[in-house]
Amino acid sequence: MDEKGIRVCLINTPELLSVYGKVQKFIPPTAPPLGLLYIAAVLERESFPVRIIDSYAEHYDVSTTVKEALKFNPDIVGITAVTPTFGNAIMIAKALKKANPDVTIAMGGPHITPTGALILQNHKCVDICVKHEGEYAFLELTQKKPLKDILGIFYRNDAGTVITNPDRPLLENLDELPFPARHLIDLSKYHHVLYSSYGEPLTEMTTSRGCPYKCSFCASKITNGSRVRFRSVENVIEEVDELINNYGIKVIEFRDDTLTLNPPRFKRLCEELKKRDVDFIGNAKVNMVARFPEMAQQAKDAGCKLFLFGCESGDQKILDSFLKSQTVEDIKQAFKIVNHVGLDTLACFILGSPLETRETARKTIDLSKEISPTFVEYFLLNPHPGTESEEEAKRVGMMTNVNWEEVSAPQWFNPTIHHPIFSEEELKSMLSSAYREFYFRPGYFMKLLLKMNSFKKIQRYTNLARAMIHIV
Repeated sequence: MDEKGIRVCLINTPELLSVYGKVQKFIPPTAPPLGLLYIAAVLERESFPVRIIDSYAEHYDVSTTVKEALKFNPDIVGITAVTPTFGNAIMIAKALKKANPDVTIAMGGPHITPTGALILQNHKCVDICVKHEGEYAFLELTQKKPLKDILGIFYRNDAGTVITNPDRPLLENLDELPFPARHLIDLSKYHHVLYSSYGEPLTEMTTSRGCPYKCSFCASKITNGSRVRFRSVENVIEEVDELINNYGIKVIEFRDDTLTLNPPRFKRLCEELKKRDVDFIGNAKVNMVARFPEMAQQAKDAGCKLFLFGCESGDQKILDSFLKSQTVEDIKQAFKIVNHVGLDTLACFILGSPLETRETARKTIDLSKEISPTFVEYFLLNPHPGTESEEEAKRVGMMTNVNWEEVSAPQWFNPTIHHPIFSEEELKSMLSSAYREFYFRPGYFMKLLLKMNSFKKIQRYTNLARAMIHIV
């Protein structure tokens, strides 16, 4: 077969069996699969035919996903796998191999880097696993480069032995990447139950990769490394202009782990965004906003509608155990700053740490109310493969071998660790109680009602409430 005739189908795993699917009728698909869109853009630049199937956005089940993929008659299928939907990814791979044993199936995504060798040992339906950043490894795979020479992959040799190739150096110049191939998907299918209330159409993009922070529960650095690589502000704004002019985007969610890491760069970015008819939402670091309070006003002036903060806990010992570079006082100070400026906020907290007690959980819930965020999310600590949290949980006997295929069921919000104090039911009750205690307050309802200045906001917040009831 001519190399350029190789057809590639990229699949974003359906979530109908996951906890997200449990509430999908109330909370629509929120984000395009940026990782696949970048891979597709690199392949298309080299003239390879590509199709993207976003099963979550299309509301496809596994069977429909496989049928749609086979219609494209692909030579290579790439499936993205995150931990909560890994079981669904394996079901797709098995069905595709059964229908067409000759198709090459590659997996990538956050779940794959630490588990790729084990996946190939346990699942003959998967041929190759791509670790870390996958654009150029996948390109070389499509170009039929010998597998032994492709950096950053796991594969089986002719004897069936699983081989782990050396890592591929992380991409230094992010400006050399083409913009994500958004023309391959229908952006109108994506809405965010919270963020869409600030305007639509809405989409997401990233301006950097890598994170220098060492949060023990986070898998981001496993994929993108701990050294931050920034796109130039000029390159970022060129993509922003494309989103505005070609897709009519009104709100951009910047998905960077480190949007506020470099204050001078953030100021330049805000200055450019201020010149454009677009609003944005960003992930801010508590310690950076506390140290550089001027960033909050810069963001507000540039059209920022909401900052997301990883607060994690109201107990300092737990924050330290998470290796968070912040204090409880940093959290309070950051929220004082952004609340004064008038930015909406989403505060995220983790319950169920190995050090969690009833007293520390109470501190966290009380802090979440004290800092007065617009919205809050609570999660149970479920250590992801390859993280320090997983290693620690296994070391102290709180986590045994987890069948990650089963985690795709709605039990993802159930704990995967055996807590020394709390039973599984007590942890789930703690999570539900936290949500109820924060959201079902008369004062909070009044605060939210004052923000419902449009029919879309009423509709979104109503759906959020209905979804919350199904979760808690």
